[in-house]
Amino acid sequence: MKVYAAIAKLLIITTVLCAESCREEYYLPIKGPAKNSSFSYATGFDAVGSKVLFAVELSQSGRYLIEVKYTTTTDQAATASLYINDIKIGEQLALPKTSDESDWKVIERNITLQKGLNYISIQCEEGDNGLFNLDYIQIKNTQ
Repeated sequence: MKVYAAIAKLLIITTVLCAESCREEYYLPIKGPAKNSSFSYATGFDAVGSKVLFAVELSQSGRYLIEVKYTTTTDQAATASLYINDIKIGEQLALPKTSDESDWKVIERNITLQKGLNYISIQCEEGDNGLFNLDYIQIKNTQ
């Protein structure tokens, strides 16, 4: 089931809380509507200001690998911006064109996260086209 943004701004918050014995991988899917527990995906990133926000609480600071599973919505590559704790991380996320909307791909980027609460945002800002759907992000400890 698709999750459509009724307005230009899309905000979904997923939280993972970890104790000291927390596993080293965090899978953060987009959830379906509250009445339906099935997983879904987010769309509607083509307007400046549209975003999805994840909150992750970690027991230790360090280097992590973030995987972003997406599909493009047109016959061109998509772009977005990645923010961690309100700081833009690196260059635009380049999401290579997929063959169609059912052809899901994964891109990866190395990131640094702090001990405690971290906010990870994938968003459309000036210069991004946002022509993608987002299925999930996955965070892997690389230490």
